[in-house]
Amino acid sequence: MKGSHLVISHLVKMNLANDKETFVQLWLRLEHTRRLLEAQHKRFCIRNVLKNWFGAKCNEDFIWEVCFQASTGERTFTGWDELPPPMHYPRKNREFLRAMVSVKLNIGIRKVHLPALDAAYSIAFPDSTPINVNKKKEKTHDDLLNVLKTGMGFVGFTTIRMSYIKRLLNIIHKKMKKIIIVTLLALVSASSQAQLLYKISGNGLKEPSYIVGTYHLAKISFVDSIPGIRKVMDECQQTYCEVRMQDMFIPDSLAIIQNAQLMPEGTTLDKILSADEMTRLNAYMKDLLGADMTNPMVAEQLGKFTPGAISVQLLLVHYMKKDKGFDVNNQFDTYFQKEAIAQGKDIGGLETIAFQAKVLYQGKTLERQKEGLMCQVDNAEFIDKMTEAVIQAFYAQNLDAMKAAADMKMHNGCDATPEEEAQLIYDRNADWLTKMPAIMKQKATLFAVGALHLVGEKGVLNLLRQAGYTVEGVTE
Repeated sequence: MKGSHLVISHLVKMNLANDKETFVQLWLRLEHTRRLLEAQHKRFCIRNVLKNWFGAKCNEDFIWEVCFQASTGERTFTGWDELPPPMHYPRKNREFLRAMVSVKLNIGIRKVHLPALDAAYSIAFPDSTPINVNKKKEKTHDDLLNVLKTGMGFVGFTTIRMSYIKRLLNIIHKKMKKIIIVTLLALVSASSQAQLLYKISGNGLKEPSYIVGTYHLAKISFVDSIPGIRKVMDECQQTYCEVRMQDMFIPDSLAIIQNAQLMPEGTTLDKILSADEMTRLNAYMKDLLGADMTNPMVAEQLGKFTPGAISVQLLLVHYMKKDKGFDVNNQFDTYFQKEAIAQGKDIGGLETIAFQAKVLYQGKTLERQKEGLMCQVDNAEFIDKMTEAVIQAFYAQNLDAMKAAADMKMHNGCDATPEEEAQLIYDRNADWLTKMPAIMKQKATLFAVGALHLVGEKGVLNLLRQAGYTVEGVTE
């Protein structure tokens, strides 16, 4: 291999820099590591590469921060995914190296010198095709067959990672692989004022913080429709959301989420639904997905999930059919964290993944979850109208209308009880108010949370005012 005469230092001792010379060494080291891991019969993946390069200095936080930064709208990294040989398939490896340099040098990923990284590839592997030549476009598919987007039920919302959901829907044609559904965010909401962004000041704060109401089904392009948001994003020194996105990549978190969605051992959906209920569910699924529980592979995979988990997945697909422009890998909620990371700023979460998994998936009995699933099956038109009204109100930044849509009732057992609403919204609001003062005192912070959490007597905005802060809508 040409270029192999270059000295490759162990990265624990190597002085990393954002320049071409360093990048040449990184490319060569990456190929060397691939061969080493292959000889050791180990997977060539981000986790093993980083462990090899940095030894004891490579902890879980470092691994998953690199994975998070390397993930883009086109591809997602979990740490265990096998990387292709860098000499022949450089693009995934480039995203990995770029993210690693960003994290190690503590600079925004956009500040990593990408042209130098590409040029270094050609120096390290002169016989290979340059990265910027004959770039292959990602294959595109019908959105419904690739992504299950977040759907609205009576318990909240969940976002499902694209890479896993592709496998779920492909079981119609192929043998399905294991799916892991990643819980991210919760409910939409409203406020009595016609804006989404609010300034928080006073009560001893040296500089103001801000809070923006989000809706995770909204398109990222809508961000620029929020007056003042770009200036606030630049001025704030850190961003806090409901959960820290890196945390959802941690293997323990994935296991917690998956376990929260599974029914007890030996219990399957067909054992808790009557024959008539299964018939109605299958008809709904067949119309929505083109497959149902009579398909053995579908039943094997989905049949073990709780009714609540299945409800969220089906609602996701239901919404996907309505709005094919939504990109599950570039969501409105996560956008604020990604932008903060790109600028080299800190991010944080008001809750843990474990807490959200418990609230969203274990906050109701199986019987109550079953009731919610069948309400969805039997009232698809109502849920469709409610979802459409909520998102249109959000785009109009009409929070009164958004709240009215979210509060639509069927006046039967399908409606959320006051206790369920408290568990999903108001109790969490109160908990956040025990954490936000210290966070704001530390640094000017942008909080990005579901808009429904902002509104009402027990909403975050009113709780902040009761705590002595001045809360003002940002209109320009």
